[in-house]
Amino acid sequence: LEFGSAFHLALTEPEKYAEQYAVFNGDRRTNAGKAAYQELIDAGRQIIRQDDADTIERMREAVYRYPRLVDALQHGQHEQVLTWQDAHTKAPCKMRLDTIHNNVVFDWKTTDDASPMAFRYSVKKYRYHVQNAFYMHGLAENGIHINAFYFVAIEKNAPHGVGIYELPHEAINEEMQAYEANLATYMRCLSSGKWNGYEPKVLDW
Repeated sequence: LEFGSAFHLALTEPEKYAEQYAVFNGDRRTNAGKAAYQELIDAGRQIIRQDDADTIERMREAVYRYPRLVDALQHGQHEQVLTWQDAHTKAPCKMRLDTIHNNVVFDWKTTDDASPMAFRYSVKKYRYHVQNAFYMHGLAENGIHINAFYFVAIEKNAPHGVGIYELPHEAINEEMQAYEANLATYMRCLSSGKWNGYEPKVLDW
């Protein structure tokens, strides 16, 4: 999670990345190393390893091979927060757009495999299709019309392939009901104070 957050910030807001993160190459077993490390912590910096910093830079370079993505990163709006109340469940909703530019949303994802087959698996595993539907609804509720919603998958391993995907409208429309059901469950648990999990008993395997 920390690596993904660091890369995301380095990609969309490199100035903030430089301010918030620092590479520590010292030896924390020595007094000098401990002092240097603590100085960075006291300054509010988040520490990342040198190899992670190098990987982040190579991944940024891979993204910058795509002119359309460069245009969005350089001229788009990043980290825009939108809020609304769901009309059906009355649930308070909130989302943070990675990047929006010229009425197109770009959602950046780090991954081990950005191939079409692997991304289909990621969509199901991490419910990207539900996220897509939720975001589309939130945008509409805020009066924002978009022309496209792209997931941009960037591989963490060299040569850091980049895949750009747009989910079919049929799949997004179907998942509207899925996230509405999730919101209904949330509101039911919130009002009852009961957050159900698995049954507290031994289950047969």
